[in-house]
Amino acid sequence: MNPPLSLEYSQARSDPRRVEVIVRAGDCPAQTLWFQSDSLPLRANGDALVCLGLSPAQEVAAPLRIGNPVSQELAAKAPAIRDMLSGWYPGLSRVPLEFRGEPAPREKTGPRGTGLFFSAGVDSAYSLHSAFGTVDLLITLVGADVPVQETARADRLRNSVRTIAAGHGLQSVIIETNLRQISDRMIGWVEYHGAALAAVAHMLDDRIDRVLVPSSADEASWLRPWGTHPGLDPLWGNDRLTIEHHAMIPRFSKIAAILQDPLLMAHLRVCDYADHNCGQCPDCAFMLDALSVLNGFDRAPTYNRQDHRRGRLVVDGYGTRSDMRDMQQAARADPRHAALAAEIDHATLRFERQRRLATVTGFDTLLRRFKRLKRRLRYRKAAMINLR
Repeated sequence: MNPPLSLEYSQARSDPRRVEVIVRAGDCPAQTLWFQSDSLPLRANGDALVCLGLSPAQEVAAPLRIGNPVSQELAAKAPAIRDMLSGWYPGLSRVPLEFRGEPAPREKTGPRGTGLFFSAGVDSAYSLHSAFGTVDLLITLVGADVPVQETARADRLRNSVRTIAAGHGLQSVIIETNLRQISDRMIGWVEYHGAALAAVAHMLDDRIDRVLVPSSADEASWLRPWGTHPGLDPLWGNDRLTIEHHAMIPRFSKIAAILQDPLLMAHLRVCDYADHNCGQCPDCAFMLDALSVLNGFDRAPTYNRQDHRRGRLVVDGYGTRSDMRDMQQAARADPRHAALAAEIDHATLRFERQRRLATVTGFDTLLRRFKRLKRRLRYRKAAMINLR
């Protein structure tokens, strides 16, 4: 077992919209993890620290120490969360957990509102479209998939979120963070992002008592270990905050629905590789094919019809396979899209062959273990630096 991973809030706080977390790996010099809101105050509470620390501690095999009081409910559920993650990822450690005592009771308040994590992508756009009328607050994280230092992309995201919120009569809060500069050395974002979102929701629990985490797949979500998951997300909540994995619907059907909302389509962002949608990556290729089948190019100003068929369809998981099958069903209804339907068959076969090969060779497991070993050695080296 490695030296402990410790998290506690900084005592110095001059701005209620900013929280700073002191992160220590053993006896190494502390790192400061920060979150900065553009509007709403952030509450420094120990439950957010549990969300931030648990899975990284398991990944690097370090006991977790939380230096601020944790709610009785989340403290009781934390071992179950730890064991669920260990069951998903063989070799993930069931590390000891050390929390301070239960926080002082807070006054019971009435309903505070419902938040929605919003990135302007298909999943969060659909959740806003389908849950409109129940959502009060759009929550956007800058420093997650869009780095703070990439100024143009970050500004575009901020402007899109504020425009969409204003157009739908909603409040928005944009939270900047340096989280990934610290967490990426300990754990992958795919495994970690749901816990990070839960932490942010806890910091906002003076404004919301319920938050929606948009699902990135349909019912296939139950079949795959992922950072957000219908069985995991609710466990991060407590008696003040309900966390809901929302809208397990295939992406093709989501796109068909949000085509009815011009404001969402005007700001739609699905590409991780370019400031504007690149038109060639797997996400853009799927979006372009969906727009073709749905005859939706005239309602999708962030996409160019000329980019259609420049990219290759890729099935890289069970969720993507469900998305493809949903689109294939619509494509088969129109002879003009027969080639697309056939291509989806080929992409699905490639995926199934790759899955069988990975199962036989154990390649995925070996790769994950290699990455975990590197992270643990890196953590141990950092944690022991003051002992040499």
